[in-house]
Amino acid sequence: MDHQSSSWCSEHILIVDDDDATRSLYRRALARAGLATLEASSGFDALDRLHSRRIALVLLDSEMPGLSGMDVIEKIRRDARIAMVPIVMVTAADALEAKVAGLQAGADDYLAKPVDLEELVARVRTQLRRSGSWQDAALASRRKASLIESLAAMNYGASPAVTASQVCGLLQGELADAAIVVFGADGASVLSSRGALESTFPAGVELEPERAAGLRELIERGPWAGPNVGSDVTGPITDAACGVPLARDGHVFGALLLQPPSGGTGNLAVMSAAGAVAPVISLLLAPALYR
Repeated sequence: MDHQSSSWCSEHILIVDDDDATRSLYRRALARAGLATLEASSGFDALDRLHSRRIALVLLDSEMPGLSGMDVIEKIRRDARIAMVPIVMVTAADALEAKVAGLQAGADDYLAKPVDLEELVARVRTQLRRSGSWQDAALASRRKASLIESLAAMNYGASPAVTASQVCGLLQGELADAAIVVFGADGASVLSSRGALESTFPAGVELEPERAAGLRELIERGPWAGPNVGSDVTGPITDAACGVPLARDGHVFGALLLQPPSGGTGNLAVMSAAGAVAPVISLLLAPALYR
């Protein structure tokens, strides 16, 4: 039977124990902490759950008939689809060898019986936070790879403005509102802009000389996120939250400016993703700009 509570994560804690009363005890403690749970009464049942549902963490009894807790750990760690799921193993208080063996096999933490329920919740939350950090990093890596792949496959136009418009449209859908500015000998022009940046960087507009010089000075220092104050001004040069240089052969010819939506991905994460895709955007734009 599935037991759920309103959880702060979209996944479930899988409680694996052959004793009904023990599972119920753990379930109630986790539910009070706002964590959703699923239950499995055997190792085989646990593996079925892991392959059919989104599981955030496995709370696993070490001693079960049939497939033991150790067997379950080994099978999880050998399966690429579920190998990264955190495991908290529950062992007998005096089972030192079992604790060591479980940790060596791939358990992330252990609890000794009789289990203190406050400690159980604390250790589960600790593992969820650690797992969340790894998942965030993996998500960021996949996002960068996906953006690069989409840009590389783009059916871009011969005109720099058309290409920039398609790039900004992709970035707006996947990352943040965006604007692309290119520098000339005497100033800067906006090739394209989307969302929150359209009012301050309208497409096709030539920037005022002082503003263009300040933006160029800022972007030539390298990527930035947060306050964007130039050396000769007292306020922000742009309302963009972060910026990344566009360059060809080491020469900065433009700026990719981004503004994440309110409450969305943080500025540093957006800047990191933008830094990964900026070389591809530069390759798309430079041939048309330097014919």
